Amino acid sequence: MVTRHLDGYPLWPTTIANPHMPAAYRSQRDLVGDLAQAVREQGLRMGLYYGGGMDWTFTDKPIRTMADLMSQQALGAEYARYAAAQWTELIDSYQPSVLWNDVGWPAGSDPHQLMAHYYDTVADGVVNDRWTQVRVPGNPIVRALYLRHVILALKATARLGRELPRPRPDFHYDVETHEYAVPDPAPSGSWELCRGLGRSFGYDARETAADTLTGTQLVHLLVDVVANGGNLLINVGPDGTGRIPDLQQQPLRELGGWLDRNGEAIYATRRWTPAATTTATGDQVRFTHREGTVYAIVLADLLTDDLTIRGLTLPPGSRLGVLGGAADLAWTQAANDVRITPPTRLPGQHAQVLRITTS
Repeated sequence: MVTRHLDGYPLWPTTIANPHMPAAYRSQRDLVGDLAQAVREQGLRMGLYYGGGMDWTFTDKPIRTMADLMSQQALGAEYARYAAAQWTELIDSYQPSVLWNDVGWPAGSDPHQLMAHYYDTVADGVVNDRWTQVRVPGNPIVRALYLRHVILALKATARLGRELPRPRPDFHYDVETHEYAVPDPAPSGSWELCRGLGRSFGYDARETAADTLTGTQLVHLLVDVVANGGNLLINVGPDGTGRIPDLQQQPLRELGGWLDRNGEAIYATRRWTPAATTTATGDQVRFTHREGTVYAIVLADLLTDDLTIRGLTLPPGSRLGVLGGAADLAWTQAANDVRITPPTRLPGQHAQVLRITTS
């Protein structure tokens, strides 16, 4: 849950005074606590987000350019103490299972002190990797040259359609986070991909179906992320009444329906080598595995009559079936490919899962 974003408005009745705002500038209702309780009553874990890198209530300078944005990541010692105090209060009050910081962390304040307190409070907690401390030079000329260099690098990256460059971290973290695009190559350690269902990380009344993932696209994204060893973090943006719009509900419900039938190929699985291939007709295939079982997930509504998975070699005696359907399918090894006789009727849509038992 977003507990405080860049507008500085806390969604819990914080006791940490903001020196630049009246005491009423906070939620009177404990929205964070209410949602945390509701989530845990469903047997789920609760993570908390906090925009630690900046707070617009601590500056009167607008953000018109990327240079302005970076400059606001240096709000001084007063803000550093305030942010650390609020994160500490969130930890003590709600014991989040995930400490998800964003937009960096104030320079001059050691984030490891906060992390140590967090691990003392939540022994199995997880910390993300967005604690970069931007140290903008104080000298006006050096500052301008530094910001110009960074901005040109960001623009070049955007033109190439790549993810923003990631500084080499000099701080502790448990999970590497990426946005919107699956990293290539995929990280070898723990990582996640986060994105909105649309182009925004909040509710945007202007977004249409053309801006929003379909159920098929969401299923395919989840499969791609999991096959590459990651977790998928989807942002849901409620409207002004607190309701999740139908435009966002639909793909989530389709994903849920697909997982009801095929979750065995997703939950508690690990990446397999290779992570991906194609069929002879060009459909994408992703692999996951667990406990002697490999799952070949064909990203298509239906399996073709002549189904051949390229670059797959199975041991003799392997059994191959469809999740939720036929338990045993005829197959043959043809050089480095596997030819399969698919069933005439298939359950569900979005993607078809083949279960391969090799032991």
